[in-house]
Amino acid sequence: MTLEDAIIDWDRDLGEQGQELIVILTRGDDFSKIAGGADVNSINLAKALHKLGYSVVYLRLCFNCNKVNIIRLPYIQIEMPSKTADHMFLSFMLKDDVKLLRDFLVKILDKVKIKHIIVIANNIISLHHSLSIKNLSLFKNKISVIWYPGGNDLTCPLHTEVCPFSNSYTKTYGHQYTYRFFITKCLPHILQTRGLTAYHIITWPYLRSKIINNIDGILARRSVYIEGCKYLNFNKCYYVGFGIDTETFKPRNKMEVIRNIIKKDYLQIINNAQVFGNFYGLVNDILNNYDTTVIGYIGSTEPWWKNTTLLLNTFKNVVKLKNNIKLLIVGRHTKSLLPILEKIPKDIIDKITIIERIPHKYIPLLYNLIDIFINPSLLDSLEVNTLEALASGNITLASKKGCIDDLKYLGINSVITFYPDTNSLSSALEVVLSDIGSYRDKALREIQQIHKQLSIEAFGKRIADAINFIKEPRNRGYDAREK
Repeated sequence: MTLEDAIIDWDRDLGEQGQELIVILTRGDDFSKIAGGADVNSINLAKALHKLGYSVVYLRLCFNCNKVNIIRLPYIQIEMPSKTADHMFLSFMLKDDVKLLRDFLVKILDKVKIKHIIVIANNIISLHHSLSIKNLSLFKNKISVIWYPGGNDLTCPLHTEVCPFSNSYTKTYGHQYTYRFFITKCLPHILQTRGLTAYHIITWPYLRSKIINNIDGILARRSVYIEGCKYLNFNKCYYVGFGIDTETFKPRNKMEVIRNIIKKDYLQIINNAQVFGNFYGLVNDILNNYDTTVIGYIGSTEPWWKNTTLLLNTFKNVVKLKNNIKLLIVGRHTKSLLPILEKIPKDIIDKITIIERIPHKYIPLLYNLIDIFINPSLLDSLEVNTLEALASGNITLASKKGCIDDLKYLGINSVITFYPDTNSLSSALEVVLSDIGSYRDKALREIQQIHKQLSIEAFGKRIADAINFIKEPRNRGYDAREK
C-alpha cells in the first residue's frame, strides 16, 4: 500500500470531514522489534485515545524501513523510512526527516481536510521534527504539539538516565543544590557511563529552551514531571500517569500459559533471543513441580541504572530459603550481566535463565510464568514493567526510588518496597517466601483496583481530560497528588 492509498483509506475511516486527528509521533526500530519502554507507553496512548472515539495515527519514523509500511490495528500504524539512523547526538538536527514529516502532514491536510492535528511526541527527536513543522506558515493554527516526555528531559540537561545519584533538580530524585555534590557524585558517573558530549553541554540545553517556548502542553507520566514543569516555569503540564492493556496483561492459569509457550512459533522466538540458561528446563520444572517458585524481572537491564546486578547477587542468598526456586530475567542489554554469572557457583547458575530482547507482544505469557516480580531500579521503579506485573497478578516488589509512591494515591497498595541493596531485598524476599500464598492472594484481590486506575479506558479518560485542559488558555498545571 502506498502512502496515497493510506490517506484515501483515512478519508473513509475518519468519517465526517473537519474533525480532529491525533498523530502519535515517535522514531526508532520497526514495530516487530519493540520490546517495551517508551514505545509501549505511546502505543497504549494511541489505543486509549482510539477507544474514546478519536481518530488516531501512530506514525513511526523508522531507522530500518525501506518503504512505507501501514499496519491495520484498532488505530492506524504507519512506518516511514527515516533518512538518518544515528539519533543519539546531532543527527536529529538534519532536515531530511522534517521534510518527510512535512510532506506527510501536507497530504493529510490536503486530501482529508481535517480541522486540526494534535501531534503527541514521545522523544526529543520526534518532538524537534514536529515543532519544526508547526512553525511553518502553511501549518499555522492547524497543528498543536504536545510532549509526552521522560523525566530527565524535563530537568537537568547533564543528568542523564544513567546517573543513579540523580537525574533532575527535584526533591523526588534527591538532587542537591551544591557544586560539590555535582562534581564528586554526578559528574564522575556521567563521564564513566556516557561522557560529556556536545549534546549534553550545549545542544540539549539550547533545544530545551526552544521546546518549552513552542510546545502547547506536556503529558506527565509521573508526579515528578510536574516538579520539572515548575522548575522550567511551564504551566501547561497535566498528570496522566500510565495505562496498561489489562486485556492482555492479566492473571492466567500456569498450565494454560505453558501450553501456549511450548508452541513452535513461541519457542522459536525464545531460541533466537536466549542468552543464558535453559528455558526448556525452567518450563519443565514449572510443569512437573507444583512447588516451583519463579522470581523474575522483565525490562531493560543496564546495570548502572536498572540495577539488575542486584537480582543476581541477591538470588545467591535466597536460594537457601527454598528448595525449588528459579530466576528468570528477560530484557535488553542482558549481555552486560554475563561477567557476573561467571562468579556464581554452578549449582546456583543452573537455576538462572536470561533472555535477550523479546518483542513486547510475546511478553505477557512470561509475566504469567513469574511468581514474584522485582524491579530493582536505582532511579525510579514506577515503570511500565512494574505495572504490567501488577496487572498480571504477580507478587510485586519495587525499589523505594523515584515515584513508586504514586501508586498509593491511586489506591494500589500491594507493592512491597525495599531499598536497592542486597540486605534489604533479601529480607523482603524472605518475608514473602515465608507466606507466599497470602501475598499471592493479596495481589489478586487488588486486580480490580489496578484495572480501574491503569486500564486503557481509564488512561484514555485522563489523556482526553489533559487535551481539553491544555486547550484552555486559563488553565495551569497541577500535581495530581494534591487533588
